[in-house]
Amino acid sequence: MSNQSGTGAVERLWTPKDLAERWRCSVDTAMDRVRTKGVPFLWLGPGEPRLTGRGPKFVRFRRQAIEQWEARHEGYWGPEVSQPKSEGHPKTSGGLLRGQNARR
Repeated sequence: MSNQSGTGAVERLWTPKDLAERWRCSVDTAMDRVRTKGVPFLWLGPGEPRLTGRGPKFVRFRRQAIEQWEARHEGYWGPEVSQPKSEGHPKTSGGLLRGQNARR
């Protein structure tokens, strides 16, 4: 088995603890985000995925999938940012994310 980079190394999958460390939160908080925010995961357990109880011990994450999810869900809040934004980041105007309308 090899990874996409062609180095022959197998990519290490992240555990819920690894994800929580990346996000600097508890494992419970990270798993809550997985359940409620559509964070992509691999289910290695029997049957249908269970993300509560003992289920998280069968959950793993691919680094690339998490990074892509984070990029899609990244946003800004506040006045227009003067620094160039990477492609895919929502523009802001007056504290509103692109697509939001001010209710006046």
